[in-house]
Amino acid sequence: MVTYKIKYFFCLMIFFFIVPFKLSALNQEKDILNQKIADIVCLRKKVTEKIDKAVKIKNQLEEQKKKMVYEIKKQQKEEQIELYRQVTTSSRIYFNLKLIQQLNQYTLQLSKKILDLTNLNEKLTYVYLNINDDIMMIQALNNIKKNNFLSKINTEILDASKEIEKRLLSVENLYFEEKEKIWNKIIKNL
Repeated sequence: MVTYKIKYFFCLMIFFFIVPFKLSALNQEKDILNQKIADIVCLRKKVTEKIDKAVKIKNQLEEQKKKMVYEIKKQQKEEQIELYRQVTTSSRIYFNLKLIQQLNQYTLQLSKKILDLTNLNEKLTYVYLNINDDIMMIQALNNIKKNNFLSKINTEILDASKEIEKRLLSVENLYFEEKEKIWNKIIKNL
């Protein structure tokens, strides 16, 4: 009878002290994951805003480029310029060709940045969708796997945060298309 009472006492201790502790730990882990979900939602919003900003700037640059091409064609007809070597006599055309060189590089950079940000947004969406499944799985994982899992989420969030902070455009390492090539493209489209 004494052993039965001792077993019963230990069962009660386990039920009242260890089980609530385990449930509390699981709730804390779920709370951490729910916070990560909130972080990812916030990051996705920032990424989307940055994509929208990049698209808007790119569209503005494309419009500016169209205006310059129109000016070049107009000036070319007025000054009867047929060959690229004659372009140097027209400072307006030459200046517009230089600006188009820069605009081409900026729009190229923005296109790449938009693609990178879109991929980042898809990656964050994937992580977001998988966290809910992982919340259920976390109960079965041991602490090492839980720490690895949280570490991977933290890495994704940190990488996304760094990417969001990067500038949309950079003037470093620009490759400018030759003005003569730009001129020939414009003339061919007359």
